Amino acid sequence: MMRADANHDGVVTRDEALAEAGARFDAMDANHDGSLSAAERQAFRASMRAHWRGQMTGNAAPPPAPPAPPAPPQPAAGGNDDGPAVARADYVARAGMRFDRMDANHDGKLDATEMAQARPYGRRGMRGGDAPPPPPPADAQ
Repeated sequence: MMRADANHDGVVTRDEALAEAGARFDAMDANHDGSLSAAERQAFRASMRAHWRGQMTGNAAPPPAPPAPPAPPQPAAGGNDDGPAVARADYVARAGMRFDRMDANHDGKLDATEMAQARPYGRRGMRGGDAPPPPPPADAQ
C-alpha cells in the first residue's frame, strides 16, 4: 500500500490509493482495451513474481516491462476458458472498497497503524474476501 503514497508523507489517502490502482490497471492492460483478461492478469503476476525473486536472490533486474498483448482467447468446447474480464472502473472500485475496509477510523487516510492491522488480511482482501474480523474486546487481552 505504501507504493500509493505519492507525496511520501507516510499516509495514504483514498485518492492516492485509487490513483495507484488505476496506474496498476494500466500496467496490466497489455492490449489497452480497457479491460483485463485472465491472461493479462496472469502474465502480469508472473512478471512481478520473477522481478521479486530476482530481488530476493540479489540478481535484481529493472522492473519488468508490461507483458505483451495476449493472443485472442480461443473458446473451448464448453465456452471461453479466459475467465471474466475486469473493467477499469470495476478494478478501481474494488481498490476503493479495500481502502474503506482498511480505514478503521474512516478519516479517508491510512496511517502506519491501520496498514499494519490490515496486513494479515491483505491477500484475502485482494481476492474479494470478507472484511477482517473486529479486534477482540479490551478485557479479553
